[in-house]
Amino acid sequence: MLLLTCACNLFTLHAQGFVVYGNCASLKGKVELIVHDNSDIRYSTSIKNGTFSFEGTVKKPVVAEIRHRRLAQPLFFYLENNNIKINLNAENPPSSPITGSRTNSEYRIVGETITQLLKRNGDISGVLDVSSARFLPHILYDYAPQLDFDRLASLYALIDSSAFDTYHYKLLTQHIAKVQAVSEGAKMADFVFYEQPKKTQHFDSIPLTKDYRVVCFGAKWCDKCKDVEQAGSAIDGTEWINIMIDNDPKGWDADYLELFAIDHIPFLILLDKENKIIARDVRVWQLPKLIKENIVR
Repeated sequence: MLLLTCACNLFTLHAQGFVVYGNCASLKGKVELIVHDNSDIRYSTSIKNGTFSFEGTVKKPVVAEIRHRRLAQPLFFYLENNNIKINLNAENPPSSPITGSRTNSEYRIVGETITQLLKRNGDISGVLDVSSARFLPHILYDYAPQLDFDRLASLYALIDSSAFDTYHYKLLTQHIAKVQAVSEGAKMADFVFYEQPKKTQHFDSIPLTKDYRVVCFGAKWCDKCKDVEQAGSAIDGTEWINIMIDNDPKGWDADYLELFAIDHIPFLILLDKENKIIARDVRVWQLPKLIKENIVR
């Protein structure tokens, strides 16, 4: 009878709500769960001995995200009423193994198929059906940094109206609008950032010392950001400017991250001496070629 009672209690927990268990040995402090269900619902807890957990309920599977000040980017996943386990990879959150969410597993299967087609510049329309179409905004949003704007715009047009109410459709629409505003040739807008934890500075107040500027959005704890800076700062004729998001008390909610559609670090923007954008979200090994091409023009 006792075993039956325990089993019934466990079933009731699954039926009534979710429990998200997380493992993250490299992280400490506060971690947030943000549930994007009409209005955003925020949960907050502290990491203890490398683990954390959240409990709540959702009416249907919805997009949620895990945020921590030392994550390279927020981790998006599909939340549903079940026991969900996450082994959080702080350096590469999207690769974090997640179990217990059937919807998230469906998303990853569809995402892998469509991503492989995108890598080959293939036609994705043939693999889209009613069940997979709802994931397309999420897939395109994740893959957007690897697509040129025209390709992204053409894929955006394939999104079915049934996905217009999804959270990632909203994010993708905003991303496209912002990329247009900060596209190649546009002047980098002035913004305020934290040069030090308690000291702010206007970007336009930084004196021009070289013909080219590389603006690197990163964080002091980010090892990859340090490697990128070491390689990029050695390029002749360039000035390296670090914008450390962990200096800002808003962290991933910093205004300039939204202004420039930045959703991961390190994130590089190459500027000319007039602060006009030559390229955004570039890789450090691309910088010499981009500078040479700009000189030729």
